[in-house]
Amino acid sequence: MKIDLTITITVILALSAIISPIIVAIINNRFQIKMKQIENYDLAKRDALANFAEALGKYKASVTFKDEEIFFSSLYSLLLYFEIDTTFFTKLVESKDDTEILFFESNKLIIELSKQIKYK
Repeated sequence: MKIDLTITITVILALSAIISPIIVAIINNRFQIKMKQIENYDLAKRDALANFAEALGKYKASVTFKDEEIFFSSLYSLLLYFEIDTTFFTKLVESKDDTEILFFESNKLIIELSKQIKYK
């Protein structure tokens, strides 16, 4: 049995023409999924920092128990997304009774965390 070289090359080219777009589509879809996950994570980081800044403003305007609860809740949610020094975080939580120190340290925290956000 003799194999014709032109038919073999034609079959190989036909198979590669069919399989190549499928492989490219799979690789592209995986890349797009990873990029979307990174984008969603960055958006969640920005939202967490924005919620913290808003809660800080409300808590600063009127030091009520409800505003304090929202403030500390948003503070703890920052731990999910940002690298925060534990000693700084503990100092911030312990200064709960001294609002002047709390607000000063919170402002420093916002400035530091805003540096951790990737801007496009």
